[in-house]
Amino acid sequence: MKLKRTSRLLLWLFAVILGTLFSSQGSQISKAQTNSSTSFGPQYTPAPRYALDRVIVKFKGGQFRLQTLSEVKNQYGLQSIKQFKSLNIYVFKLPEGKTPHEAIAELRKRPDVEYAEPDYIYTIKAIPNDPLWSNLWGLVKIQAPSAWNITTGSQSVVVAVIDTGVDYNHPDLQANMWQDPATGYYGKNCITGAPNPNDPMDDNGHGTHVAGTIGAVGNNGVGVVGVNWQVKIMALKFMGSDGSGTTSDAIDCINYAIQKGAHIINASWGGYGYSQALRDAIASAKNADILFVAAAGNEANDNDLIPLYPASYDLENIISIAATDQNDLLASFSNYGRNSVHVGAPGVGILSTLPNNNYGNKSGTSMASPHVAGLAALLKAQNPSYTWRELKCRIMKGVDPLSSLNGKTITGGRINASKALTISDCQPGTFYFLRVLINGNGTVDGNVGVYNSNSTATLNAAPSSTFVGWGGDCSSCGNNTTCNVVMNADKTCVAIFQYKLTVSKSGTGSGTITSNPAGINCGTICSANFDPNTSVTLTATPDAGSTFGGWGGDCQSCGMSSQCPITMDSDKSCYAIFNFSVSSSSSGGGGGCSMATGSNPLNVLLWLLPPILIAFRRTFKK
Repeated sequence: MKLKRTSRLLLWLFAVILGTLFSSQGSQISKAQTNSSTSFGPQYTPAPRYALDRVIVKFKGGQFRLQTLSEVKNQYGLQSIKQFKSLNIYVFKLPEGKTPHEAIAELRKRPDVEYAEPDYIYTIKAIPNDPLWSNLWGLVKIQAPSAWNITTGSQSVVVAVIDTGVDYNHPDLQANMWQDPATGYYGKNCITGAPNPNDPMDDNGHGTHVAGTIGAVGNNGVGVVGVNWQVKIMALKFMGSDGSGTTSDAIDCINYAIQKGAHIINASWGGYGYSQALRDAIASAKNADILFVAAAGNEANDNDLIPLYPASYDLENIISIAATDQNDLLASFSNYGRNSVHVGAPGVGILSTLPNNNYGNKSGTSMASPHVAGLAALLKAQNPSYTWRELKCRIMKGVDPLSSLNGKTITGGRINASKALTISDCQPGTFYFLRVLINGNGTVDGNVGVYNSNSTATLNAAPSSTFVGWGGDCSSCGNNTTCNVVMNADKTCVAIFQYKLTVSKSGTGSGTITSNPAGINCGTICSANFDPNTSVTLTATPDAGSTFGGWGGDCQSCGMSSQCPITMDSDKSCYAIFNFSVSSSSSGGGGGCSMATGSNPLNVLLWLLPPILIAFRRTFKK
């Protein structure tokens, strides 16, 4: 018996609708997963890691009382595990079951707390590599042999290597290891809970490699030589065998270096969590006349746009280092920054010391940084009266300009030890530092760095279409894209640009996305620029026949709410999901019904099953 034409048509329509609904459901899930995992901009910002069992708290100096500490511990169930009294900073261990964010939210409500923050985790900035060279090409490239005709270093200069520790028994390092005159210790193990805080032995290899570049003993007929033939290396350990460590332990090391009289600190590590406590500690080192040499990072990012810390803190005593290779090219992995990274230095295939009387090659901005710390130590040996300002000035003014670093670093050059030791500039009171910070999505043309006293620096902000205005020491320039700065002091200028918000649609349905403040109004894809830190509320309105299915991308946390508020503290990308709905109405005596089925194909099947059965019954009747 043949099916009637109308029944065949009904079956075909049912199959098409059902197949479409199931396929659209699968398409919606696939799209949501894809967008949620690829909502980054052109550069990837790793999420900052932090310790899960502790927080850092700084109390306001004028409101701190002796009983405050016990009040805080009793009220929140905290345990004090470290304290830096000179900074008024305490590290608290959390009670079981409490998260850092919960504790921070509670502590920030106290009027006597200046700030509370996570104890961020920082990691080494080295890339292990097979041996490629058997010579120290980096020292040749920076003209170290010529510099050694002037000085080979001095054991009165102390460089603190804050890292994974140092193998102080290595035959190429032992004679240049600093020891506490009172105790004989080589430094400190600052890791919280370390079984022996007085033993900074390296169990990773990174710190020993860094130390060898700074100061492996020269002219001893053994192994390699450092930038300094003679120097004193203070071993400070805050990272373990896995190459990671916490903010609070790094602060402990910095404080130790300050207390014990270090002249230079090398920090071949970093992370993407901004810690005010770590910044405060480095500012304290500045007050102690310490130059802080920091690796720029190995993510091939622009630090102007995606700051890595501690290299990107707005402190004048920090000098940030990119890595170059043997061809004087910017290393493929190296971070850079026209306004945030100062100089380049050799950082690819660097041969140096390793624990247990070994040697090996490593690559990274971790390896570039100790070349600069070593140069700073040579300069300090040449003239012990040099402050961190003169050291930094001479390093920056003594570079070899490189086309590969033009527009990638402040100086556009790679260090040259011989030049740095022989330039006549950088006398006290004759120069100042200019720094530019970018807030938003834009760039600044103009030279930042070292300027002669009372000279004028000209800065140009671009693009003008998204430029909001100047801040910091350039605030008097208002919203003029060009700003002339008289360098009669160290100055930090802030260029403020708008951030870009991009929205798009996903799913099988249709709808419109609008914003308050105005700017976004589209049903496919569109974008608009907003001032930094503006609160923008997006509203998703489905068209007739469609339903709203949720948010994705940077708006994913808004879930199924049709309105989504976001803060424009960076470029953001969001999408709204719209699905079509199936509805039916009847004007017969039974009234009418309507069903939205975009989210459950089974409902469609149950809804269509009765008329299908009736059709079959009529078709197969004899």
